[in-house]
Amino acid sequence: MVEIYKETGRMIKDIDDSFFNAILQKQFEYQPELKERYNSKQIQKYIDDTKYHLSYLSEAITNNRQVLFNEYLAWIKIYFNGLPVTDDEIILNFLLVRDGLKEILPNEMSNISSKFINTGIEYYKSKPPLLPSFITDENPFKELAQNYLSFLVNGDKNSAHQLIMKSVENKTSIKDLYLNVFQVTQKETGRLWQLSRITVAQEHFITAATQLIMAQLYPYLFTTELKNYKVIVSCVEGELHEIGARMVADIFEMEGWNSYYFGANTSIDNLIDNIKKHQPNIVAISATMIFNISTVSKIIQTIRKFDSLKKIKILVGGYPFLIAEDLWKDIGADGFASDALAAVEIAERFLNQ
Repeated sequence: MVEIYKETGRMIKDIDDSFFNAILQKQFEYQPELKERYNSKQIQKYIDDTKYHLSYLSEAITNNRQVLFNEYLAWIKIYFNGLPVTDDEIILNFLLVRDGLKEILPNEMSNISSKFINTGIEYYKSKPPLLPSFITDENPFKELAQNYLSFLVNGDKNSAHQLIMKSVENKTSIKDLYLNVFQVTQKETGRLWQLSRITVAQEHFITAATQLIMAQLYPYLFTTELKNYKVIVSCVEGELHEIGARMVADIFEMEGWNSYYFGANTSIDNLIDNIKKHQPNIVAISATMIFNISTVSKIIQTIRKFDSLKKIKILVGGYPFLIAEDLWKDIGADGFASDALAAVEIAERFLNQ
C-alpha cells in the first residue's frame, strides 16, 4: 500500500512541461476572458504556479498525508486573495489538473490523485482567507517585537539594531530575544508577504537585517560552560529558508553545545562528509517547504547506511512536521522539535537515556 503512494508521487513529480501547457489551454477554453487578459508574463506565472501545485500534491501523496496538500491550499487561498485571481479560476485549475492526471496515470494512481485533489478543493472552499498575527497578546515581549518589525518594514535597520541592543543592556535574555522577537517577527514577516502587505524585497531585507543583528549578539552566546556535546544543524538541499535553523544552532550554543551550522541549500554529500568528520551527537535537519520532505528522508536514509554514524540521533524540524503529526517517524527520524528550545530539550534527553 505504501509503495503505490510513493510511486504515484514520483510519477506526478516527473510530469513534463507539455502537461502544464495543456492545462493552460484547457483553462482558456473554459474561461476565454483569461486568454484576452493574460500577457506572456502572466502565462508563465500560471504555468509556474501549476508546477508548484503539483510539487505539493506529489509530496503529499508520496507521504500519504492529505493535510500537507490541504494546508498548502489554505496558504494559496490567503495569498491569491490579495491578487486579481478568483476562487473559480483557482478551483478550475485544480479540476483540470485532476482530469489531466486521469489521462496519464494508471487507474489506481489516478484514483489516489483525484481523491487528494477533491478533498483539497473542499478544504479550500471551507477556509476563510484569514491569517491571524503571530505577534500575540500572550507574547511577553509583544511591544518590543512590534516595534522591531515596524522599524524593519520601514527599512530602518539601525533603529531596529539599537532597539535590540538597548534591550540587552536592560537585561533581556538573548534566548528571549530569539524566541519572542526574532522567531515571531520572522513568522509575521512571512504573513505580511502572504497578505501582499510587503514586497519580496522587503521580506528579504527584514531577514537579512535580522541575521546581521543576530550576529552582533554572538559574544553573548558563549557564556555557558561547555558540555562537550556536538550538534550539526543544516537545511536540506533546495531549502532556502535558513534563519530558523540558525536560531536552533545558536540556542544550542547558548546551552553549552558546540554547534556546526551549515545553512541553506546544503548538498547531501557535503552534509554527510561533515557528519563523518565531526561525529556529532545530534544532527538537526530543517525543512520549511513541504516539497523538501523527500530530501529530508533521503538524508536520513543515507546517514543510516554508515556503521560509523549509527549512534547519531537525528532530529527534524520545520513547517511540514508541525502540521503532519508523526511525519518524522515515517521518514525515519529519532525525534521532532517544534522550536529551538524543544530541540535542545529533546537532544539532551537522548543523551541522558
